[in-house]
Amino acid sequence: MTEMNFRILGVWSLLFLSSLLLFSSAEASSCGKMVVMRAAGSGGKMVELVIDSEQLRVAPKWNPSSGESVPLSASEVYKLSTEWIADRHSEIGVDVRRISLTSSGCSSLLGGWYYVVELTPVGGAPYTASDWLAILMDGTIIEPR
Repeated sequence: MTEMNFRILGVWSLLFLSSLLLFSSAEASSCGKMVVMRAAGSGGKMVELVIDSEQLRVAPKWNPSSGESVPLSASEVYKLSTEWIADRHSEIGVDVRRISLTSSGCSSLLGGWYYVVELTPVGGAPYTASDWLAILMDGTIIEPR
């Protein structure tokens, strides 16, 4: 192969790699805002738990088949959740009912996992407006809106 052929091959390789990077970036953003939970809140107003795919794209990834530990443990999620509850709902009794580890379901976000934390009232406290949180693998808390 001549030097000219190597240069042409190099240019095509760079163009190909650049287009792959551009495509994968566009694909990640194509998932957009993902509604992971939706329910009627107080007064019948819809409350949604929405995760932006960009937030998942930059958060640490996890592959369950790798045998590696999840980047953020359930214990850490529980701690973050109870701190969030104490900051926002100290006047009513709210506790963590369930912590679920969930895949993004978006093919361009392989390894994009997050936790859904279900909250529950304690002692008959009226708490229906936002009874879940999402917590990303970097500890970012997503509140319902």
